[in-house]
Amino acid sequence: MALPSSASSDVFMSYNSQDIAAVESIAAALERAGVSTFLDHWHLVPGEPWQEKLERALDLSAACAVKSSL
Repeated sequence: MALPSSASSDVFMSYNSQDIAAVESIAAALERAGVSTFLDHWHLVPGEPWQEKLERALDLSAACAVKSSL
């Protein structure tokens, strides 16, 4: 489901694709706790232009969580 143009998230999830399982688990736990999250594959529609939607979602999010694979 794509984010409506006026919607915002509490947390924008940024991650390396190798970490998707861990990040999705964290995002699901945040959602269960009432924290709205933006996770790209939950909100972006395959085949549609994604750059502008991703930028807008980041702009509208209160915080950004970054998963680093170091």
